[in-house]
Amino acid sequence: MSLTEIDALTAYAKALNTLDAEALWPLLAEDFEYGSQRVLADVTSKAVFRTYFSLKLANLRGSNRPVYAELGRINAYGHEHCVILAQGRKDNLVGLAFADVTDGFIRRIDLCIVPDAHEARRSGFYPA
Repeated sequence: MSLTEIDALTAYAKALNTLDAEALWPLLAEDFEYGSQRVLADVTSKAVFRTYFSLKLANLRGSNRPVYAELGRINAYGHEHCVILAQGRKDNLVGLAFADVTDGFIRRIDLCIVPDAHEARRSGFYPA
């Protein structure tokens, strides 16, 4: 079975909701990239992203502001599906995540604040 965009988004959301990315790592392409509209420079390797995201999850484990990652839909940047991100409360929407899949691997994940997360259609499904 080939990895789909929804599979990729589900794996990313599950990593955030469980604060455990072990199931995500083998899905990432060796030339994986991670971008955010809040950060100037992209992460341009799987190894650097693994370190970055592991630290992010560790920081979230120690915080009192949980992250909620819900599957959703919105037409933006050539995508129809997304992860809707909230922090602190499920209704405190803070951004969207999009995934690009190539040759059966996640090639890129982008975090976006535009379009506004409130424009996405929510599913109520938080993979865990």
